[in-house]
Amino acid sequence: MMNDFKNQKCLHKRYAFQIVLQTREMLRALPSLVDINIPDGKHFTVCGDVHGQFYDLLNIFELNGLPSEENPYLFNGDFVDRGSFSVEYTYPFLKLSAIYLSRGNHESKSMNKIYGFEGEVRSKLSETFVELFAEVFCCLPLAHVINDKVFVVHGGLMCELLWSDPQPYPGRGPSKRGVGLSFGVDVTEKFLLENNLDLVVRSHEVKDEGYEIEHDGKLITVFSAPNYCDQMGNKGAFMQFEAPELKPNIVTFSAVVRHRRFRVSLSQISGFHGLGIRIVVLLIPLSFFCSDFRVAVMETGVNSSGPADGSVSLMDQNATNPGPIDASVLYDQENHVSSAVWDGQERGVLRCHEHTSKLGEWRLTQRQIELVEKAGFGYLRRFPSISLDNPLISALVERWRKETNTFHLRVGEMTITLEDVALLLGLAIDGEPVLGVTYTSCKSVCEKFLGRVPDTGYMSGGMVKLSWLKEYFSQCPDDSPLEEIERHTRAYLLYLVGSTIFSTTTGNKVPIMYLPLFDDFEKAGKYAWGAAALAFLYRALGRASLKSQSTISGCLTLLQVEWVPYNNLDSNLIPKSVRSILILGRSKTMLICFDKAERHLPDRCLRQIGILQGIPKDVDHWERKSRGVDSGIDLSGKMESELSEWSARKLHIVQDDGGGVDEREYMHWYSRITRKFVGRPVSPLPQFQRTVKFRTKKKRMNAGLRDIAHLADTFLTEGLDPMQIDSITRIRSIAHDCLGDHIADETVISVNSQIGDLVEDTTVVATTSQKEDLDEMQP
Repeated sequence: MMNDFKNQKCLHKRYAFQIVLQTREMLRALPSLVDINIPDGKHFTVCGDVHGQFYDLLNIFELNGLPSEENPYLFNGDFVDRGSFSVEYTYPFLKLSAIYLSRGNHESKSMNKIYGFEGEVRSKLSETFVELFAEVFCCLPLAHVINDKVFVVHGGLMCELLWSDPQPYPGRGPSKRGVGLSFGVDVTEKFLLENNLDLVVRSHEVKDEGYEIEHDGKLITVFSAPNYCDQMGNKGAFMQFEAPELKPNIVTFSAVVRHRRFRVSLSQISGFHGLGIRIVVLLIPLSFFCSDFRVAVMETGVNSSGPADGSVSLMDQNATNPGPIDASVLYDQENHVSSAVWDGQERGVLRCHEHTSKLGEWRLTQRQIELVEKAGFGYLRRFPSISLDNPLISALVERWRKETNTFHLRVGEMTITLEDVALLLGLAIDGEPVLGVTYTSCKSVCEKFLGRVPDTGYMSGGMVKLSWLKEYFSQCPDDSPLEEIERHTRAYLLYLVGSTIFSTTTGNKVPIMYLPLFDDFEKAGKYAWGAAALAFLYRALGRASLKSQSTISGCLTLLQVEWVPYNNLDSNLIPKSVRSILILGRSKTMLICFDKAERHLPDRCLRQIGILQGIPKDVDHWERKSRGVDSGIDLSGKMESELSEWSARKLHIVQDDGGGVDEREYMHWYSRITRKFVGRPVSPLPQFQRTVKFRTKKKRMNAGLRDIAHLADTFLTEGLDPMQIDSITRIRSIAHDCLGDHIADETVISVNSQIGDLVEDTTVVATTSQKEDLDEMQP
């Protein structure tokens, strides 16, 4: 079993059941507060949240060594949920002599139901394992003390031990997350003094650098899941202590880059989840993709340049020209990522930046909510946080063409329109263009509109860190004066747009140039924020489609969802403020967001709005330029032609003018101007031959095992010594085990030294429901 595990083969459910069940019993014997003693000269490692990011866990082991009695670890809670490999992460359970485990807030059934672990366990194992893991989590210790000096707990100091967070103010205050209470430096100092301790180590919060030292150095947060949720862009960290001084040595590391080289059909992408009554994942139907349009999403060692056995693809003769044959439309093909992929230069999955996960930690007063709605963000404020599907987004970006601002798919062109933005985000697509003065310094702008200047570490050029905005403005007292309420609301709006529609590839900063637009909330509500969001996204898609890029930002949620109403929904249920401007979703115009100007071309995607598609007009060649590079530049005087197009938006509404053509005629034209292939098609014949060969070999092996099992069953053991009898019994057991035969019902699960080196000569009795499930697991 251990050899199979080390060779990355799947463990049988029976073994997994025995491992988890035995772990439960071992954890039950531990107290809630565990004392850890480190001998002088020895070291100890503390890791924070890992959240099922198994590859990053392996990276920690590579950087710091595998767990052993000479190299012990403490994992400080939240080792499941969010990531894709929480089940695999239970590997540490095999080595409890070298690994200490703390309970985090995600080690609970209610959290697992929401954040993914329950579904993962049910998919990979069974429903019984869901209940068993819940029992295991209830047995986990809550805190550890290292050498009577360092207190380690997942969350904070009491008042919801697994949830509470530190705050920069003294005393206790309302939690930024709505659960438990936050605690100040005086609380930390009092706790350490009363318990004769030197330091508190906790986790529970994402930190840009993977850690943060707070409360005058008496409290350290450590977080070990880099690029959390594949979108936060943070580093990971772990801490090392060496006795007797126990001075913390913090090691930071970046997320593991997993090269995905095998290109498979989009239908093999996993991770689509329902997002609510009106929102469903997937903008583009799967039927729009087929085997000749391939996407880089799966991790494997097979190279996309050809069959593994070196044979020549049967399709190569017809695929020597991936297109376009006519380059009048896709004139920038040389710089597009598909050219690099065709040449065998995979760039892997894009690093996607959007930060909606922490928006729920802001607590808005009723007066703030009114100001947010007046500014035009009442609907966006209520939009749910959505986990980004990076492989899906990467696949779509490979088909995005900035020459046309459309996706080039197998059936033709499609795009995200102003109508999509209005219906999904509830943002205005009509009004004044989002334009203003650029800034390269934050100090004066923040002081004027927020009443506070960030420290140097929170500023970079004309950008400010999102974490600074949240730290100082996320909790507005109810009795604050109007001026202070407005400042907190401006900070929230800047955080909101910087986390969603204007998220940047920095991963944690927002340009300060948007802040002055929120000076007057009523005036802010007259801007076409939806059009600006789409301009920003178009520009981000165009940049990410270049082979030199590896990141993407903007409102990536628009790539994953579509607005789907109830069947026969009365259109009057759509808010009037949204319904009245939907016709502008068909406007052929220029979208503007400060220095970003992008063409909106719905005439190329008429079938999206139920109109027969004609042959689109030739695209205009225009060079995108960043015009606002100097501080204090008013861009309105530098974008006269773009502003003129936007002003005439209502005069260029696409209509059904009868210019549609037969589908075959359109597809004949389209096949000449589009890119037909992203990756090189590979013949399925070699894989088919290998599959047939494998199945034939497996049949022969099964027949041989059946003969061995039959001989062992009928072998007479009279006159044999005990060792010989034991050998015959083991041969019989192994043969039937490999064949999947059910030999006998068992009510007791034996755990011996061959299974994980857990214990010697012990047995654990399973519950009735677990025994029934175990019967199904018998090989």
